[in-house]
Amino acid sequence: TQSTWGVVRSRMRVLLVRPVGFGSNAETKADNHFMGDVDSSNEEIEKLAIQEHAALIKSIQEIAGVETQVFDGSAETPDACFPNNWFSTHKDNRCVFYPMKAPSRQKERKPHIVNWLKSQYSIVNDYSSWEAQGVALEGTGCLVFDHLRKVGFLAISQRSNVTLAEQVCSELGYSLVSFEAQDRNGAAIYHTNVLLSIGRTFAILCGATIANPNERQRVVAALAENHEVIDITFDQMERFCANALELQSTDKQKHSLVMSQTAFEAFTSSQKDTLLAHVDQIVPCAIPTIEKIGGGSVRCCIGEIF
Repeated sequence: TQSTWGVVRSRMRVLLVRPVGFGSNAETKADNHFMGDVDSSNEEIEKLAIQEHAALIKSIQEIAGVETQVFDGSAETPDACFPNNWFSTHKDNRCVFYPMKAPSRQKERKPHIVNWLKSQYSIVNDYSSWEAQGVALEGTGCLVFDHLRKVGFLAISQRSNVTLAEQVCSELGYSLVSFEAQDRNGAAIYHTNVLLSIGRTFAILCGATIANPNERQRVVAALAENHEVIDITFDQMERFCANALELQSTDKQKHSLVMSQTAFEAFTSSQKDTLLAHVDQIVPCAIPTIEKIGGGSVRCCIGEIF
């Protein structure tokens, strides 16, 4: 039976993992075309990433007003600062664990973090065993949830198995909207959350990634039912404009849209005005090293704790 704790589980917190051991990961670079080339020593890259991440945590705490739970990464997990890929939490007092594609990323499910998450929730759905079958569904990197309408959006890739996504959504009581999305070179986009962000009343979408016009219209129509859709270009997507996340302050007094400085500078003034009609503030955070070397941005760094 489902817990009724969801009524009181509305206090927003977030989980982050410090980029200890951060560096370029050859396993994930194979299908993450957002990752750049390394031009510094591993030590310098890790140092810069830790500094950027500390400033991100401070902005989330002090500007967005959201409580944080922070753990450390390790040398064997260079992408550990992107924890949203292996778990999600839900307001029905549920925690979900997901299968990861790369062996190094599978190691990010550290027992002490997993146990902490399990201690917070009465319902646990663990799909990580699907890794043994070569199946991946990398959390809210792949499944972008519209929690208000109970819909999951999924761009199909090597990291997002549709069959498992349907099962996860069914278990959550959500419907699934799946589609194919490619970058400007025709390669499948590795994670949905670099092309789509969904807030309470807005959505940021790079519609150009969905080449099939019927599929694109289906996705836009599903979003437009309850959201103002801000369409972004390939250039803006590549600067992580869709890798943003709306957060409600822990005291429920304000809503912030957190994004990277790279993304903030890539939005037009008009687009920023549109976004500010839906949130109280935009919180830009400079994480250029994490973006270039890790191929992910601010949203990837944040795991919501509902």
